[in-house]
Amino acid sequence: MKKTIILSFLLSAFAAFAQQHDAEYRLIREHFTINEDGTSDYNYRKELTLYTNRAMTAYATNGETFIVYNPTCEFLTINESYTIRPDGTRVETPKNAFIEQLPSECADCARYSGIRELVVVHTGLELGATIVLDYTIHRHNSDIIGNNILAEEYPIDRYEIKLSCAEKYQYLVQPINLDRIQYTTSGN
Repeated sequence: MKKTIILSFLLSAFAAFAQQHDAEYRLIREHFTINEDGTSDYNYRKELTLYTNRAMTAYATNGETFIVYNPTCEFLTINESYTIRPDGTRVETPKNAFIEQLPSECADCARYSGIRELVVVHTGLELGATIVLDYTIHRHNSDIIGNNILAEEYPIDRYEIKLSCAEKYQYLVQPINLDRIQYTTSGN
């Protein structure tokens, strides 16, 4: 009987440990807008809470966010970037934590030497802290073509996708397997 109790306890402890995640997205929001003047905007917001030390150190992308854009036809605006510490204090991302560079994938091809990557180095990280980043990429055209692959390495509490379109433009949205995701369209 002792072996059964110990084994049950160990299995319960392992199951509880296995369900714990290193981090969790409280919110991911993507908003695509096709404007009346033929331009488009892509707005992205993430709120990521870190639970383990591994979430802060083992995965470099949690401490940094990489935003790739083309300055010849796109304009990047950081709307918000800060960390909410577990005690509720807010640590704003300082200006020197925004680093513009050539993406490593573009280094060996002169044709892509105009592409830029803005690295946002998140500050004030500690266990239980929430990273908040909100940015907009304004494009000089109205083309929004692509597939959104909804896969992240951490659980997502809320994922929103929104498409807003000026009346004179047509669009097609084909949601597939979106039973747990909120999405809205407006316009057409």
